[in-house]
Amino acid sequence: MALSADRDTPKRDGEQFEYPCAASKTFYAGALVVLDSSGNAEPATAATGKIAAGVCQEALVSTSAAAENVKVRSGTFRFVNGETITKAHIGDVAYADDDQTIYRTSTGRSAVGVITDVDSLGVWVSVGAPLAAPTAGLLAANNLSDVGTLATAQSNLGLTDGTILARFETLLIDGATTLAAGLNLTSISAALTAHVGSSQGDGAITTTVVNQYGTVANAGDAATLPTAVAGKVVIVANLAATNSMDVFPATGASIGIGSANAAKAVAAGNTYIFLAVSTTQWLAIGAV
Repeated sequence: MALSADRDTPKRDGEQFEYPCAASKTFYAGALVVLDSSGNAEPATAATGKIAAGVCQEALVSTSAAAENVKVRSGTFRFVNGETITKAHIGDVAYADDDQTIYRTSTGRSAVGVITDVDSLGVWVSVGAPLAAPTAGLLAANNLSDVGTLATAQSNLGLTDGTILARFETLLIDGATTLAAGLNLTSISAALTAHVGSSQGDGAITTTVVNQYGTVANAGDAATLPTAVAGKVVIVANLAATNSMDVFPATGASIGIGSANAAKAVAAGNTYIFLAVSTTQWLAIGAV
């Protein structure tokens, strides 16, 4: 129920926490601490599925699960550099190899924070509950684990330091229509031949958006639009010198004010844009 009066809401500083311990664990002061799947604290090891908790503030040896609490603090701490981590890796995700050693390599390890600095004595990592599991949740659900490093994330998103650049690299529509960088339409079929004869279903257009017919051997040779889906666009260009061609809807659909299943004639040299507004209705925009 929503408040109807002032409330004295408890506050934490967001740095000091206490967590129940997993059974039979030895915590040394200064150790990197993680949480297991039950929410119990343990010293960090090379294992996946752990959640960063912070750095142990007081030494403790636990007995049974959840029998004691370990005090931890979140913040930025210096740990042992477990591989060749340099200042070039600032901003990358840090992974625990044990309770004092940091790796950039994620294999077999859990993320515990972000690398904030590197010096001759070790790696500085911003670690703690606010940074728990940076590769879980949304990233994992969307298979975006490849943005685990700053450089890779910037490259994948088309970003540079201090720059926000919005662009499409490749956008698939209906599984095939492709918009490339700069929104250039690239799904084009050229030099097509209209199907000889004029029957619905002949010369089926599947997924291509722009369809250029260079050969229409006989007046009324055909092409048939795909099944209508609201918003789908198909462009038909009759580039033949003389003959008109017929463009049919899929069975049960209509084009413009035409009756169901009736063809739209596209004269030689004309181009029509066919826009589906429902599953049974196309608009014919043209001729150009």
